[in-house]
Amino acid sequence: ARRSELSPQMPFREAAARVLRVGFEALRAAESIARLGEDDEGVHRMRVATRRLRAAFRIFAPAFGPKRLDTAKRLFGQTGRALGPVRDLDVMLVRLPALSLDLPEQLAAELPPLLDLLVALREEQRRRMLVRLTSRSRLRAMERFESFLSRLEQRYGIGASPDAGARRPRRRRGSGDQPTGEVALELLHAAARRVFKKGDRVGKHSAAETLHELRIAVKRLRYTADALEDVAPRDLVLWIKQTAALLQGLLGSGLKD
Repeated sequence: ARRSELSPQMPFREAAARVLRVGFEALRAAESIARLGEDDEGVHRMRVATRRLRAAFRIFAPAFGPKRLDTAKRLFGQTGRALGPVRDLDVMLVRLPALSLDLPEQLAAELPPLLDLLVALREEQRRRMLVRLTSRSRLRAMERFESFLSRLEQRYGIGASPDAGARRPRRRRGSGDQPTGEVALELLHAAARRVFKKGDRVGKHSAAETLHELRIAVKRLRYTADALEDVAPRDLVLWIKQTAALLQGLLGSGLKD
């Protein structure tokens, strides 16, 4: 996988362009596999790439004007909703056969019809997924997002040869051109505070929804750390990754995506 290669003095909007480009290319690579349907990991990887892109929109929203990324958020939100049912059924189809080893013989005998039903449901959800992925409206939205990224990259000379003489924008206070290193720590602290806030609500008999909210907060913290790893304090990033791994073990497999 490509890295974004950020630096502390890099304008925050340039960092956004680099992170979004890496995420977008990861999604497109996974989509080619997901459409073929020969490897279940294609849908899984595409879903993860979609989540990381949506996380990147939250991270880098301050680098742009109000609602500037709303269209892109809707695009990848709709994509994620199309992928979700297929991925959930893939997971069930993998895990259910193993249950027969722990069930009474009479109940285990009822699993094959259930598996047949899930296979049929998966095929229907996969058909709906492909209709959404190949729709004209989505393909046009993907083209517009590609154009948006290309304009950002051109502005900051990303991908240009060193002697191309790309004009870098003048830094303005309060704009997305403030150094990424100055913003990174604040963003990580804010994401960590959300985890602690959700964690404070967890008790011995917490509802599943409360635990789910904590899982989401931890995911977003981890995605923030991944995006800003090059410009964040190394010890803090290490703590975040260790904490995420620990909570993953405590809360279940919901963090793996």
